[in-house]
Amino acid sequence: MRHKRPIVLFDFDGTIADTGEMVLTSLLHVLKHIRPGHYDRQDLIDYLGLPLREQFLRLMPEADPEPLMQMYRTYQKTIFATHLAPVPGMQEVLEALHAHAVPMGIVTSRQRASTEHALDQLGWTHFFQTIVGFEDVAQHKPHPEPLHTALMRLGERAIGPKKSDGSAENDSKASRSFATANDRPPVYYVGDQPVDALAARAAGVRSVLVGWSIARPELLSGLEVDVFLSEPRALLSLLLKDTPV
Repeated sequence: MRHKRPIVLFDFDGTIADTGEMVLTSLLHVLKHIRPGHYDRQDLIDYLGLPLREQFLRLMPEADPEPLMQMYRTYQKTIFATHLAPVPGMQEVLEALHAHAVPMGIVTSRQRASTEHALDQLGWTHFFQTIVGFEDVAQHKPHPEPLHTALMRLGERAIGPKKSDGSAENDSKASRSFATANDRPPVYYVGDQPVDALAARAAGVRSVLVGWSIARPELLSGLEVDVFLSEPRALLSLLLKDTPV
């Protein structure tokens, strides 16, 4: 049997980049101007992973999210260089996957330009063949569109959500015929938030939930995932186990 290299799609914030404090600090900066003393960091952790607009709509449904988003982004630019860091051990993981010619992409709710800037700062741009950001899709995680978009950009036919028996089911809205499970390499989506696990399942790809971000463990418990990992190097054992040399 000839093994195929996997396709690996990563979430960005909290999964490969340690940005939790940057995101929380930026949110608190905005909220303290609108509702001083009303929120602390623990109030905000469960909103991480959602698109920024959705975060503000949930936190302040009566407010126009546009000026809040602009204030957030303006402030975050001032702390970006000091608060952006790789997840410890992730550099070695990405280097190893790249050395084995594993196709990789980013699927994130962060704006694409911001993600590209972060990858450039980290020296990681060359690792990834595609980036799907907030503005690239009409529907956002947990909808499967971002993952399907990344796969199509990588030249891989998307597949539909899993049936109850675990097999793939075609997405009737797709404009192309989808590859069968036997035709395509294994596809993994690696993320740290419930929306990541739900998006992977909706897209019919293998879900890898990681436990090294600031997401609350109780928020992750009970999620239906294929693999849960507690440290980055475990990704190599999972993703390279059947990869041809």
